[in-house]
Amino acid sequence: MVYQDDLREEQVVAVWIGDFENEDELTEYIGQPFEKDFGFLLDQNDLPAYAGNFPELSSRRRYGRPLLEADVHDLLAAFDWSDDWKDEAERLCRQKGFDLVKTVVVFPNLRYREELCGNLQSRLQFVGNILWIGGREQWQARLKTLLDSPPFPVLVRKPFGDGDLFSWEGRVHLKSWTGFATAEAISGMSFRFSDLPEGIFDLDVTPSDLTRSKMPTHAQARAFQHLLDSEEAIRSAVLNGIFAVYGEWRENYYGEQISSDGGKTYKTGWELYPPENMPEIKNPNDLLCMINPGTVHVLSKEIDGFVRIGFGFRCKWDEEHGLGVLTHKGIVVEVGQADTAFTDG
Repeated sequence: MVYQDDLREEQVVAVWIGDFENEDELTEYIGQPFEKDFGFLLDQNDLPAYAGNFPELSSRRRYGRPLLEADVHDLLAAFDWSDDWKDEAERLCRQKGFDLVKTVVVFPNLRYREELCGNLQSRLQFVGNILWIGGREQWQARLKTLLDSPPFPVLVRKPFGDGDLFSWEGRVHLKSWTGFATAEAISGMSFRFSDLPEGIFDLDVTPSDLTRSKMPTHAQARAFQHLLDSEEAIRSAVLNGIFAVYGEWRENYYGEQISSDGGKTYKTGWELYPPENMPEIKNPNDLLCMINPGTVHVLSKEIDGFVRIGFGFRCKWDEEHGLGVLTHKGIVVEVGQADTAFTDG
């Protein structure tokens, strides 16, 4: 799978135009539909910018803003971070017959490869890659956020909160970690999840000092390399660890007496909750249809020369709190809710 990072290039803007009825349609499309149509996986922390002609609406109506046709020149003018690519973008749009459009979608510092397109009838149409001389400063700023520190893949410095806190983020491929349920398949929620391809996971590396851009430690590199070398055995250990507590959790979720009328009457979880969300299982592999791994957490506290690595899951029986498994040198040390995977004890 091609990633957005694979297409990044200095001083280039990739431009699409679209025909969407409203803003909700557009924002829903910028996810799995876009990825399937155009053949590359989006960075959810760096989604494209878009411009549309939105009519004035009542302050009560904040969602589903309609998109009206407008001259492409006027929509391009809405991108106020640079001007030196807009004339060429307008020329290409008009050359292709896109004079009146409903939205323009732009990826700064990205060169799209048209051979990746898998749907010529998609809701967005690729216009072209345009030289962006003024993009050098933004490109240099991005390079300062990148960290190349083997055995890790290229990591991006991601700040969070109001202060100087940050984490290192990336993607890791664990080729034997396949066969799990998709996030959408196990969810009762109505919105669409953007699933990564099988075996690809978000990677979160906790810095040893949360306020300074230090390299990952030797203990973190050692633990991550151990994961890469022993991924199949660790996958088995994680499934076995979940299986070991599943039966007790199942009784706690479904066996408890619950009252909705102040204690006058009681029902068990078996009567209130869908039993298929947490069926009886006979072996660890039976868990695969109920859990979806999403994030690998490399923590920072050193223990015996290694740090702990956590695995965050969505799970069918508890969509709100999720599932987390914490390991050390491939051995499961704790199984709990999602925060277990990124909590250094």
